Amino acid sequence: MGDDRRIGEAILVVIAIVALLFSAAFLPAVDIFGSNEAIAEQLPEGSQLPAGTQAGAQSGEMGSTGDGESGESQSAGSGEPTGIGAPGQTAGGSLTNPPQSAQISGSLSEQPSQAPLFTVESPVNTYWRQTAYETYTGTGWQQAEAPTPLDEGIPNDDLTGGNRRITYDVTLLEGGRSLPTAWQPESVSFRGDGTQPTLQTSATGGIQTDESLPAETTYTATSALPPRQPSVLRNAEGQTPREIRETYTRMPRDTPDRVGDFTGELLAGTDTRYDRAITVQRWLTSNKGYSLNTSLDPSQPIADQLIFEVDAAYCQQFATTMAAMLRSQGVPARYVVGFRKGRPVGDDTYLVTSDRGHAWVEVYFPDVGWVRFDPTPADELSVSTPDPPYEVSLNRSAVVGAPVSVRVTKENESISGVPVFVNDQRVGWTDATGSVETTLPYTDRVTIRAGDDTTQTEYTDATPTPK
Repeated sequence: MGDDRRIGEAILVVIAIVALLFSAAFLPAVDIFGSNEAIAEQLPEGSQLPAGTQAGAQSGEMGSTGDGESGESQSAGSGEPTGIGAPGQTAGGSLTNPPQSAQISGSLSEQPSQAPLFTVESPVNTYWRQTAYETYTGTGWQQAEAPTPLDEGIPNDDLTGGNRRITYDVTLLEGGRSLPTAWQPESVSFRGDGTQPTLQTSATGGIQTDESLPAETTYTATSALPPRQPSVLRNAEGQTPREIRETYTRMPRDTPDRVGDFTGELLAGTDTRYDRAITVQRWLTSNKGYSLNTSLDPSQPIADQLIFEVDAAYCQQFATTMAAMLRSQGVPARYVVGFRKGRPVGDDTYLVTSDRGHAWVEVYFPDVGWVRFDPTPADELSVSTPDPPYEVSLNRSAVVGAPVSVRVTKENESISGVPVFVNDQRVGWTDATGSVETTLPYTDRVTIRAGDDTTQTEYTDATPTPK
């Protein structure tokens, strides 16, 4: 078939990709591969895997829970979602030590890059934590103390209950001083017979070195996993240590009264600390959208704006707001930075890239310790395939801000020379393979169509948003 004829045949083809921002179940962000060569294909151009990275056939998510941690997705026997650690959004990340003071940004004009940072060989694919902050200023966060030597012990490790532990290996793909770990780290050691760098820990359990480490450095860590089952957390209503209560419920004096008033009304009738935390998390994910182009003013109180004035935000602002809301009701909470789960690239092997940089919340439970909650709406998109005679497909799962290849075919034949539009903006013409490379925008609805005729019926994903 000639190009002219193919162009003539190219009628409107529509994919409607509807953002399920409030969904708690998502497709994997990348295809599953079985070799080092396949892993390397997922890295940005010019990047390489370090020597010794292992890959194999991927067996899927660990266990039946969200990230392999007990009780992650639902409570045993009740079918009730816990809402703890739901997949969240990105705001960029690196292996640079997080600063002592973190100012919460306003609108971000650039989409996060996908630079490879590290791989993890672990029985659990979880959040990879860098540090947490104690003091909320209204527009940012501060750490109160300088790091201390790790050989003196990890601060407050006696506050983490439970007896489940994991051991895992992290290989750095770029240099840095911050060593991401699962919460809560108990030990960190380096492979090899070379000089061992001095390890330090923040007051909130973040691990770092006294000097920058080169790429291909591998360290082994062991972490204790706090209990996460709702039944356990609902019963964790003992006495909170005075220092924890005073430090992690403190709010700025200029916090508008309406923040506490609104949160108090929202939590009326909740009986336990777990129910208060999960209620705040669900309110944020259900009533606010995700966007890097937020109208939030970084010089004004963050939580007040997101609750009352702003309809969309990203992870830093969501985490700040949830922590502030809980603190206003006397629930100890803190702001945490690190990376969300890596992308599977082999047997128990995960790749973490800079676009997975993230912020979330930890809530303190007596006799349990600090437990993760993620209030940021999720970023996976569902995909509808249009009816025949045309087939339109993407080369990977649809993720907000992700680079994708859109392919248009008919009866397994590629359709070339067809203009492709994303939200009415032309992104190019299909090549000889029927494909166009583009990036999915940061919006809550994305429509992709091929051809010039815009009068035809659109195909949409009618899957309802969960309540």
